[in-house]
Amino acid sequence: MKILGNARIAWLSEADRNCSPSNESAAKMITIVVFMVLNQLKIAPAIVTSTYVALIGMLAVAGALAFGLGGRELAADMLRDAYDSSHDNRPRGRPRLHADGERLEH
Repeated sequence: MKILGNARIAWLSEADRNCSPSNESAAKMITIVVFMVLNQLKIAPAIVTSTYVALIGMLAVAGALAFGLGGRELAADMLRDAYDSSHDNRPRGRPRLHADGERLEH
């Protein structure tokens, strides 16, 4: 058991040093494989399933928060520009008419 613990510590410290997208995807894949193996071996399937669902939900909420909070300024700018341009293109007040009832062009 001590050998497994030392290997895990060495693997984690190596992962900390080389934090690249390929290492992150490998860690995610290993996590999914571990959950699949535990589920197939029927080792506490309810706990494994609920933990997996909770992790996926946690990632979804984290992504939504990051996207929402990170894009808040951009969304505000886009809405402000759309609002301003809608007011610039809209005729103000009552339309001006000719004496014969035809509408004047701007």
